[in-house]
Amino acid sequence: MPVKKKPVKKAERETPHVFDGAFKQLMRLSNKATVSFINGIFGTRHPPDSEVVHLNIETVNGKMRRRLRDAMLEINGV
Repeated sequence: MPVKKKPVKKAERETPHVFDGAFKQLMRLSNKATVSFINGIFGTRHPPDSEVVHLNIETVNGKMRRRLRDAMLEINGV
């Protein structure tokens, strides 16, 4: 017999999206912070003044709402 799923409240569904969107916007505000974050997470050694290119990750859904997809970027052309 299948297990019934507990209904998820609207606020519980939206909270991760709020933090996800805020994180993506912060990544766009400071290239130096973005490079520092990438270096810390992945153990790379990109210089702080590296060129950061944010690839087009915006889409519009059927309700004409703007959505940011996963963050995709290039650091120094890589």
